Formats: sequence, C-alpha cells, structure tokens
Amino acid sequence: MDYEAFELGLKLLLGVISVIVLIYYYSSTKHSSCYFCRKTISHKKQNRYYLNEDDDRHAICKACYGKKMKEISAPKVYCYCCNKIITKRMKSHLWVLNSGEFTLCSTCNRIGSKKLKFSIDIEDLISDDFLSRNSSFTRHSDLFESANLPLSSETDLESDEWKLYISKHTKFDSWHELKSAATEDQRESRIRDVLNEISTPSK
Repeated sequence: MDYEAFELGLKLLLGVISVIVLIYYYSSTKHSSCYFCRKTISHKKQNRYYLNEDDDRHAICKACYGKKMKEISAPKVYCYCCNKIITKRMKSHLWVLNSGEFTLCSTCNRIGSKKLKFSIDIEDLISDDFLSRNSSFTRHSDLFESANLPLSSETDLESDEWKLYISKHTKFDSWHELKSAATEDQRESRIRDVLNEISTPSK
C-alpha cells in the first residue's frame, strides 16, 4: 500500500512539474513563438531551431529557419549608390551602361530617375570629345562647316550628299548612325554623372 501511495504521489509530482514547465514555456515568447513570423511553436515540436541575436537566444520555426539559411547562403547585393544591402523582399533596379551594370535600391533609383532629364539639342549632342574619337574632326563646328552643304533643316541632314560626307569623314555610315551613337554616348555620360552625384562620399 505504501508503494502504491508513493507511486501515485510521484506521478502527481511529475504532473505538477510538467504543468509548470508548460506554463513557463508558453509564457516565454522567446521559447514558444517564432522570432520572425510570431507563430506558436508547440512544446512537442522536435525540429525547433534557435537564433542568437543581440546576445540573446530566440526560437524560430522550421520555415523561417529555412528562409534565413537561404538569405545567409545567398550572395549579398548592395546598392551602388548608398551601399545598403538590398534584401529579397526589396525591389532592385538595374542601370545598364556599356561600362557595366549598376544595381540600385528603390530610393536611389527614384532619386536618380528624377535627376536624369535627358533632353539636348544637336550642338550639345555631338561633343568635341565624341568627334575626336569617332571622326577626323576635333570640333563640332568643323564637322558642319567643312561639308559646304546646306544644312538648315532636318531634311538636309537626311540627304544623300550629307550621308556620303558622314561615311567618308566619320566611323559611321549615315547621320542616323552617328546621331544614335552620340545620343548613347551622352546618355552614358549623364547616367554616370547622376550615379556619382547620388552615391555616398566613400565612392
């Protein structure tokens, strides 16, 4: 009889201890709730994971653990301008130039897009630097003055005489090709200026 009473008392004691442990477990969110998604993690859960952050240990569910591991293993992407990490939840924006590709965060992309106002006339379009790299001329005025052709309208720039002149004295076969190349050259230059303008001082 004494043995049965002892066994019963032991079971009651273990039951009380189990209840206390469960109360403690579920009352502590660091153990019973996922640190990221806040879902309750059952005390019976075998695949429980933990994250050490700010010198503290937090429980995380299996799903969030898998996502966290993917983020850690994936290469980090930084904004070219502000140098902040662009996470998978954030939208990235790719600026493509002939000299390379530049990834921007949404904030820097918005600032850069506002600054990127690309509207120029012919004189600004064909710079002296562009001409020296792509023709036998070093100045914008020489290109037009040496032609000795009437060039008072856009139609004159599409004439066969002007096309032949362009093909003889530049690297391009037509005025359209030259203008397209000059536009792209100016676009790249302007984008580069904007990127440098909105980039952090460390760049």
